[in-house]
Amino acid sequence: MMGYVYLGCVPASESCADAIKQPDQSRRECLAYKHQLLRLFPVPKDMPASLIVEGSQHDFGTYYEVAVKYDDSNEAAITFAYGVEEQLPTKWDEQAVRELAR
Repeated sequence: MMGYVYLGCVPASESCADAIKQPDQSRRECLAYKHQLLRLFPVPKDMPASLIVEGSQHDFGTYYEVAVKYDDSNEAAITFAYGVEEQLPTKWDEQAVRELAR
């Protein structure tokens, strides 16, 4: 079965777009955050885990968030998922800043 560890939509010390008023910008921020996390925590090729951007429907629109999706029967995948959560960056890195400026 698949498990999910939700990591937020941007690094903790960064401001984020209003998901309702700026859904496209919110999704762009999530993609930049996912790319930053992949630079910090590359998923090993044989690991049954991946970083995803998941949309959740709400009454006022879609809210996006980055998550680690992992096989919850695989100990290495569980360790990887929670290890990412424990070491999240608090700021954008330079590459993410450039990505968001495009």
